[in-house]
Parts: sequence; C-alpha cells; structure tokens
Amino acid sequence: MKRFLFTGIFLSAAALSFAADTVSYRLCRIENWAFYGTQSPTVELVAENDRGIAQILDIKCSILSNAGVPLYELLQRGTVPQKDSLAISFAFKTLEPGFYNAVLWSGERVVNSVNIAYEPEKIACEWTVEEGALPSWGDFRKLANIVSLERRDIDPGFTLQRNKVMSGKEKNVYDFRMVSRDGKVIKGYAAFPKGAKGLKAMVTLVAAEKKGENPLADFTAPANMAELVVYLVERGEGEEYFKNMLTDTQLCIDFLSQRPEINPYGIYVQGEGKAAACSYLSSALDERVAASFVAAPDFTRFVENFSVESMAGKVSAPVLFGFGLQDRTSRLQEGFALYNGLKNEKEYFIFPLGSSVERNKWKYIRDTFILRLGE
Repeated sequence: MKRFLFTGIFLSAAALSFAADTVSYRLCRIENWAFYGTQSPTVELVAENDRGIAQILDIKCSILSNAGVPLYELLQRGTVPQKDSLAISFAFKTLEPGFYNAVLWSGERVVNSVNIAYEPEKIACEWTVEEGALPSWGDFRKLANIVSLERRDIDPGFTLQRNKVMSGKEKNVYDFRMVSRDGKVIKGYAAFPKGAKGLKAMVTLVAAEKKGENPLADFTAPANMAELVVYLVERGEGEEYFKNMLTDTQLCIDFLSQRPEINPYGIYVQGEGKAAACSYLSSALDERVAASFVAAPDFTRFVENFSVESMAGKVSAPVLFGFGLQDRTSRLQEGFALYNGLKNEKEYFIFPLGSSVERNKWKYIRDTFILRLGE
C-alpha cells in the first residue's frame, strides 16, 4: 500500500531570485512527487518576469540517478513576456524503480534541486555482493544470534539515580547508566509515570553526537508511557562495531522488561539517523519488541556489510518508516529496499519539506500507528 503524507507546499512558494538573474523561478508541487506505471517522472516550475521588458529564458534540467550518475540533460529556451510568467515542464522516462535527483540550472547557476520517486515500493536491493565477497558474518541472521547469546554473559549493572531537576508532578526522571559490551559505559535518562503499573514503554535511541543541551527534548514518547533515552556511542571496527551497537540496543530492552511497572511485551523502540538502523533491527534481536519506529534512517554501514534480505527477513515486529524526501538519495534508496523486504505489518510516510522528518508531524503519525496496533 502506498503511504505518502505530504503537508503544505513542497518547497516555499517564494520565488528564488538571484542578483545575476533577471527571471525568478518557483518550483511547482506535483501530486505525491512519486510516479507509477507508465507515468513519466516530471518536474514543473514557473519562470516569473516582474520587469517591464521581455526576458530571455535558458534553463536546463539535469537528471541524476540515486548514485549521482548523470542520465539526462533537458533544455528549455524561450522568452518570458514583460510582467508575466511562463510554465515549464521537464519529463523523462525510466524503467528502473528508484529515486532520482533533478537539478535545475539557469545558465551556470543552480536554481533548485529536488528528489523525485518512481515506483518506490518496487525498489529492490542494489547492494548484493558477489558470493564469497562478504565477510563470514555477512548474513545478519548469524550475527543477531551471536549478539543474543553473548549478551547473556554481560552484567550491565543498571543504575538509576533520581534527577530532582528533571522530575515533575506526573513523572519521575532518573539518570541512567549501564555497562555494555567491551566495558563501555552507556548513559541516558529514564522517565516513569508516577504510581502506574503495566506500562508500555519506549526505548529512544539517540546517536551520542546528537545529544543536545536539554535532555528533556529527547523524551518524545506518549505521556502514558515510560521512556528510556539512551545515547549510543559508535565504537569498534568491522564485526565489533555491529556487535557493540546491537548489544547496547538489546540491553536497553532488557532493562525495561525487568522493571516491575513495565509490560515486558509492550516495549517499542525508536531511532533517527544512524540510531534508526538499530531501532529497525531491534525485533530481530528480541521478540519482546512490540513495534519499531525508523526516522530518516541511515543504513549505510549495515547495507555495506549485510544483505538486505537477511536483515529484513529477521525483523518480526510492525515497523513505521519516516523519510525526508530531501535526504541524500542513497539513504532513500537503501531505506526503501529494507522497507520493501519486510513481510510483517509496515507503513511509511515521506515528508517533503526538509532533509529529515518533521518532528511534530512524525510524533503524531507514530502515536496514531501505536493506537492502531492496540486495536
């Protein structure tokens, strides 16, 4: 099923003007910015001339593949009458499902750049490595089993210390600490609604470099949930890197499932960027995960080392994806390959305005998805 959510105008309605140009350009919104079947992917814009004399128009549209390979160069030339505008359309044909980048040029100056999709739900894995070329741990299912077994020998020494400044009338907030694989200390915060039992809970994975000055901003779970916010520290090379990240994730699930006020089978996992890969794979490590939420994912390191089929095939919980259409096209391509490989319940939304998902809208979509899972 197609799950596109587009809100507002794709790009600002304000024309993009440059001192060296006498014509300004406004990119028009096309329904969904995704094309299917026999449709030709199309970019439309309006050239506007607010001067009292006619202006010469010379605009080029370069079409690049998701890997940045030039595919087409389309040209439009003409005249924009005085105090008038001119609609311009560039269309191209492709048989390959994927994301494409259209770069618009006025002379030597880039006017705009936009990503568009063709049959995104048919994007398949492009990263299949020749047999024998993958390392011995290239099948993700094998690594997931190793991580689950090794985790049993780790004493994480979970500790909580009440944070008086961050705690409030309805929730207690604690400084969280655990010791993970390789003896690494992992820190974060945990919040529990006061006096509640049988709680659902959210593990929020945040890349350590994304930690802001106000930790409360990282708490995004619904108010009736407990939440553990953990700052993942990337470390190690090769197999060690993946073992460390995945062990951190599974230990977080362990911590919440052991708490007396938590429903151990009502644990959700969410992440953004690099941390999103761990949220996507969380149910591959632990069957207690009720669902995972994957925002603006960056799967680069994973798809370079594991087959898409072995990762998607191991995921067992419902998954919600959120994509920013202006993210790097390689990330969109990888993300949809992994999305399309899932066999369980899944949905996706694409946000057009920025390079990432729009946070408030994403929270609303995620919470709605949670409510549907409870029906």
